[in-house]
Amino acid sequence: MSVSAVSTRESAASRARLASMLEARSVAIVGASDRPDSFGLRLTTEALRSPSAPTVHLVHPQRREVLGLPCVPSLADLPEPVDLVLLGVPDSALVDQVALASERGDAGAVVFGTASGLGPEVAAAADGMAVCGGGCMGFVNVARGVRAIGYLERHPLPTGPIAMVTHSGSVFSAILRTHRRLDFSLIVSSGQELVTTAADYLDYALDMEETRVLALLLETLRDVPHLRDGLAKAAERDVPVVALTVGGSPTGRALVDAHSGAVAGDDAAWEALFDAYGVHRVDDLGELADSLETFAIGRRVRRDGRSRGVATLHDSGAERALVADVAERLDVPFAPLAPETRAALEDWLEPGLTATNPLDV
Repeated sequence: MSVSAVSTRESAASRARLASMLEARSVAIVGASDRPDSFGLRLTTEALRSPSAPTVHLVHPQRREVLGLPCVPSLADLPEPVDLVLLGVPDSALVDQVALASERGDAGAVVFGTASGLGPEVAAAADGMAVCGGGCMGFVNVARGVRAIGYLERHPLPTGPIAMVTHSGSVFSAILRTHRRLDFSLIVSSGQELVTTAADYLDYALDMEETRVLALLLETLRDVPHLRDGLAKAAERDVPVVALTVGGSPTGRALVDAHSGAVAGDDAAWEALFDAYGVHRVDDLGELADSLETFAIGRRVRRDGRSRGVATLHDSGAERALVADVAERLDVPFAPLAPETRAALEDWLEPGLTATNPLDV
């Protein structure tokens, strides 16, 4: 068998394991607990909330029952492999638990702990198994009804058009808890990406029929060829990508290194990559939320050559002038109004107002 054939086969197997993890029909929670305010209780509660109702196996070395459900001492006591292992364990037990899950043939795992200094060992122990994390919040596959998170979030979550991958766990939680109308097909806190990268999740999300907008919050460039392929795929399918990067300043770069051990992406590299594939780059979380809310509406530029700009409507002359100024600065054209449209508008406007675009009513 050729090297390329082996690579293709391994890639297909990797994609299959990732899909099994993100669409889990069977879940094992290592560290399940019913102790009040514990991480194990939150982890168990959220898994049991999953709308797809996966089979949930509870694992704890010292408990035989959690929340009235049976609990086994070890992953090794489960009769067959599972799609997803949620590891609510300390770092001291992490490598052994990942190795055990891999040996059993489990498809994927979420490593919530920081895995400080253990990255290479965790990756080696995974041996091809999909791994979300370490140092992450997990994921919610809203469209497929899987909740793999260790903190209590809104329930239920409506399915929407946005797929988001974020290196920041706090942003993951903040975006899920926002009062803005941001609804998701998939949202992933990818953390340190010890095994599975943002590019892998992006590729998966693009194959979801629900996904119409992609959002990325990135600290560093990992798996650049795969990420480039994903951005090209989004551009080809006319799926807008909104990206926020951090670590552009000297202080920010140092903080990225201290936070996740990653080397912050060079700003020029980000700019070149995003320019090449039409990625919409934003500067802060407010602009990220604004952009996602706008793109989620679903109105896109027509590709038949008939669309020649935007149209806006205002109840303030100053507001209209402000929008015109911003549009000029951003090189966004206003579409000319057809004669019949102007004639129809004239019947509704007060004397002195002109039927033009942008329109003041």
